[in-house]
Amino acid sequence: MGKKILITSTNAMAYHFLVPHIKSLIDDGNIVELVCTNLKGYDELLKSKLDGKYLIPIKYVDLNRSPFKFRNIRGYLQLKKLINEGNYDLISTNEPVMGITTRLAARGRRKKGLKVIYTAHGFHFFKGGPISSWILFYPIERIMSFITDAIVTINKEDYGRAQKFNAKEVFYIPGIGLDTKAFSNVNANREEKCAEIGVSSKSIILFSVGELGERKNHEVAIRALSKTKNKKLIYVICGEGELERYLKDLCKKLNILDRVFFLGYRKDIAELCNISDIYVFPSKREGLGIAALEGMSASLPLISSYVNGIRDYTKNAETGFCLDPQDTDGFAKAMDLLAGNEALRKKIGKNNAKVANSFDISNVKHIFKNIYNSVMTNGRTD
Repeated sequence: MGKKILITSTNAMAYHFLVPHIKSLIDDGNIVELVCTNLKGYDELLKSKLDGKYLIPIKYVDLNRSPFKFRNIRGYLQLKKLINEGNYDLISTNEPVMGITTRLAARGRRKKGLKVIYTAHGFHFFKGGPISSWILFYPIERIMSFITDAIVTINKEDYGRAQKFNAKEVFYIPGIGLDTKAFSNVNANREEKCAEIGVSSKSIILFSVGELGERKNHEVAIRALSKTKNKKLIYVICGEGELERYLKDLCKKLNILDRVFFLGYRKDIAELCNISDIYVFPSKREGLGIAALEGMSASLPLISSYVNGIRDYTKNAETGFCLDPQDTDGFAKAMDLLAGNEALRKKIGKNNAKVANSFDISNVKHIFKNIYNSVMTNGRTD
């Protein structure tokens, strides 16, 4: 007989990453409900993915991404009421603030047999990370582990650290799930696509996807581009964010405004990967970094930082080049080296497509299903 399962996250997280797992649970005969914080623009998108037999109740609570907002008390009370009335067998919660609030709200029901799984999509504290994150988030996560039946981590550094916490079980999964075929089975017309976005098809295209914010660190890649010797190199960036104006002004200051293209939010990422030559991923922190794995699935060589989750699938000179996120000169040299060697780009790209396969959604769904069964039966997966 199936179980009654509650999943909690932002609606954006659910839309981008959790839908395949929700469908898998429903296919196995479980009753699934979803409680979200409502990020603008994602409500209808999420509902469009959960139709037909997958049409499930979606409820919203008032929570803010900052753990110090007063409205989070209201969200906690809303969650507690839903959990107390829901008669759930299992709760699977995601993201820091939602994860903390859900586990606090579920304490009473856990005493009556409710199981709680927390999936950490990258702890804020990590090797080489800011001391402020260690001071704030490490003790919180350690304390919260006392009221958690299982912690699921998506990178190996977090897995090792979570094993020292107090949850009954700790699991590692290779990411939350990536549809590699959506990026490997694409045949975009390079000339037509380049014309559409306003770049020369004879350029050597560096490509990045990610929010234009501090964490994604596009600034280092832009500064590196300004130092490259190969003037065929251009940089195409997909994403929106608070640093857009700053980054454009920086390009103007560095006299490379004609070599950097800001495309904003795009739905054709797979096609853009397909016409690109090199994937650039200079993040300062990543739980895993699904965008880089998308580029690797499209057989692109990778120039990346070498921090927490990114270490799980990168190896210098094999997947591309792994660098300190502040090493502007290193990024520039890597760009020039790959730009000048098409054979090397293809060799590394072929290897990267194989590496990305282990992070495919079909593999992750199977692992997650075993974790759910393990927690519900108090046993361990193989």
